[in-house]
Amino acid sequence: MRSKIAQRIIDSTPKDVQVFTDLYTDLIFRINDLIDAKGWSKKDLAEKMGKKPSDLSRMLGGKHNPTLKSIALLSAALEEELIYIPKSKTVVHSSSKSVVMTSYVNKPPTYSTQGYEAKQMNVENYQPLAS
Repeated sequence: MRSKIAQRIIDSTPKDVQVFTDLYTDLIFRINDLIDAKGWSKKDLAEKMGKKPSDLSRMLGGKHNPTLKSIALLSAALEEELIYIPKSKTVVHSSSKSVVMTSYVNKPPTYSTQGYEAKQMNVENYQPLAS
């Protein structure tokens, strides 16, 4: 149960700050879970990244915002996906009529998506438009 003061602070926090905080927290938890699962120390990860342990500590401790480049470096060192962004593609069935379908062509995330909502479309009986 949150206090009234804590709830007022949360309610007055801009949406982008809330989203950033959620994403950053999820990312740090994911990195720490992977470090633990691999039996590594943070020093081991820093060495695999070619970084000083203090640099990694600043990033994981919230004193330095990770850039997309540093997230890619972390992902490569951990050999795990840290950010999952679905890729989409447009499918055209004829020159006069078309169907636009979003199809996710990259692999599903290797991490738990518990808490995330996903919608699936049943395409079992899909029939393309006649040309």
